[in-house]
Amino acid sequence: MAKKRYDKQALFNDYLLALWQGMAHIESTFQVSGLCGQVFGGHMPERNTSDFEGDSVFGPEARDHVEASDAWRTLSGLYDYAVDGLLEHGSHAEDLVLFGQEILQVLSTEHSSPSDAWFDIVAMGDARFGLHDGSSISPERLALLANVDLRTVRNAISAGELDAMKVMGEQHIEHDSAVRWLHGRRGFKPTRIINMRGVALEEVTSPLALASLLRERREKLKLDEHRDILPPAHPAASAQILNDLEDGVFTLTLDAAFPLANFYQLDRTEFLKTLMRCFYPEQYKALTGAA
Repeated sequence: MAKKRYDKQALFNDYLLALWQGMAHIESTFQVSGLCGQVFGGHMPERNTSDFEGDSVFGPEARDHVEASDAWRTLSGLYDYAVDGLLEHGSHAEDLVLFGQEILQVLSTEHSSPSDAWFDIVAMGDARFGLHDGSSISPERLALLANVDLRTVRNAISAGELDAMKVMGEQHIEHDSAVRWLHGRRGFKPTRIINMRGVALEEVTSPLALASLLRERREKLKLDEHRDILPPAHPAASAQILNDLEDGVFTLTLDAAFPLANFYQLDRTEFLKTLMRCFYPEQYKALTGAA
């Protein structure tokens, strides 16, 4: 059974509290003033910080000012990516994870810190990005992404559903095995690049971007009704192979490129180039002479 997902509004309220306490700590430590006022747009809390109860001390002006800041946009984007699998076209997942972690670290002091849930979200974002980059994943992070208890992952390893290995003395789960297992979990939300419409195939440069484009093609053209067309065109293809491809994993040989292009109704030559560019970048550079 899937666990309760994180609540973004509750995490925003927690961020408000951590932000106020963190800025107040910096003012006290460095003997400066006015920092809290700048961060909250001059709209001070209505009560002393020791009386905080949720977000009740912050007025709408203070909340709106914080919500419009670049720091919150980063954390909001990190939440959307880590928890809901949504990455805005043009955003970089690695930057969201790194900058989000830096913001939370700045607000972490001996006396106060953002909720532990925020650091779970950083771990989820980092794990999701690692899977896009072809990395293995720890059981703990796989459990976070799948929205299940750690024992569920350990049971899957014991049952042979997940391929585990040792990496520097720690257990990790092999990349392709983790992706396939996640795809079958109801609590997992596959990554999607939003605002992808209108992006041309030749602009696609990553497995994640290709996966999002193919998912949109499938939905737009209602290709689920025609998946039986593909296997005869290439004997190694299957519904699972298509699911893998739409999750950013390509496990076929390149002779499957043209049948796949036909299925998704894409230009065959451009699709072959895109597969090479996304999954065989070194070989693609060698063939094209790209820098």
